[in-house]
Parts: sequence; C-alpha cells; structure tokens
Amino acid sequence: MRRAPTDRHACGPQKRRDARRRRSGDESAAPSAIAPRRACPGPPDPGLKFEPRPIVRPPSERRLLLDLLREFDARGGWHTAGCRSCAEWLSWRVGLDLGAARERVRVARALGRLPLLAQALARGELSYAKVRALTRVATPETEERLLTLGRSATAAQVERVVRGWRQMDRKAEAQEAARRHRGRALWVYPDDDGMVVIRGRLEPEVGALLLRALEAADALALIAETALHHGLDPGGAG
Repeated sequence: MRRAPTDRHACGPQKRRDARRRRSGDESAAPSAIAPRRACPGPPDPGLKFEPRPIVRPPSERRLLLDLLREFDARGGWHTAGCRSCAEWLSWRVGLDLGAARERVRVARALGRLPLLAQALARGELSYAKVRALTRVATPETEERLLTLGRSATAAQVERVVRGWRQMDRKAEAQEAARRHRGRALWVYPDDDGMVVIRGRLEPEVGALLLRALEAADALALIAETALHHGLDPGGAG
C-alpha cells in the first residue's frame, strides 16, 4: 500500500527549483512557496526632535484683530455687504458659526471699555478663553479684581466663577427691582389755591410715560386756550 505524499514530498520540486536559481547567481530569489516577512519598524530615534509650526495666533495679533473688528462694527461696515449685523458679516467672511461670531463681536465691544483685560490679552497674560468669560461680568469697577482672578486660575475655574458671579448679579438685580417696585407711590391732590399737586416715585419707564402724557396734555391745553382767545369753537369741524 503506497503512502500518501506529505507536504515535505510535495514541496520537494519547488525547493529544487529555488536551489537552481540560487546556484545560477540569482541570490535575491526567495522561495515562492513562502511569502517574505516584512521587517517591523524599529523604535524612533530618541535624539530626533519634532518642532511643529504654531497654528495659534500671537496674543498681540489677536488683540489687534479684535480692535479692528470693534472699529469696523462701530463704523457699520457690515451694512455695505447687505448683512443684518456685524456677527452675520463675520460668520460669512470667516466661516465662523453664527454663535461664535456673536461672541467674538461681544468680546471686541467689551474690551473697548476694559483696558486692563485688553492689555493682558495683548501681552499673553490671559488666554482668549479667559478674556471671553471675564468680559461677561466685568465692569470698569470690577475689572482689576477679575484680572487677578484670571491670572491665578485656569480657564475652567474662571468659567465656574463667572457663572456664579452672574447668578449673584441676577439675584441682586431681582432684589433691586423688587425694592423699587415696593417703593412706588403717587399722590395727586388740590392745593389751597386750587392748583393740582402731583407727587410720586415711579419706575423709570412709567415716569417717562407720565412725562409724555403731561407734555401732550399741556399741548392740548395750549391749543384750546388759543382757540378760545381767537373766538374759535374748539369743538367745531375745519
């Protein structure tokens, strides 16, 4: 009974052909039955240093761009392009998301009245992320304190402090509005000589409406007095 040929016998003819190639001078010939193994790349050279080019704008250039944006907004240059706002123009020209463009315009406007934060941004003492957060609550009176916070805290910490600050501002504003509402009062009474006396304490909006109403009433009284003086019928047509 004949034995079935093994892999060793089956590969014999191929091995002999490879041996003949090597003897004929083709030393680079590799056995065709076995695929050559690729060499694995070795570890990187520890002495090799990569210095990527920076893609972030220098702080002074970022400050200049914000200054130019504020000046462009103040002049209304975005009107000529048919845009409805400076943020819409910026989104169209630069490709920013409209929300990010609005924030950029807001920061540019705020830095016009906050010179300490503007200088810190130009010198690189504060990142744009910190300045963006601080300008949400900063005023000329609180700017110096917030600048100290920005220098000593991370951007995430500044964001948390600003959120808490805004909550306190809203609470204080609501308390002030409630106090003014409770303090409203209006007295109207005739004096001894028949004159009408008006005394009161009103909110600014209501006070403005009252003043306009009094001006209109005074104008109507003047028209009626003039008509009576000239013998005209103030209620007649024409």
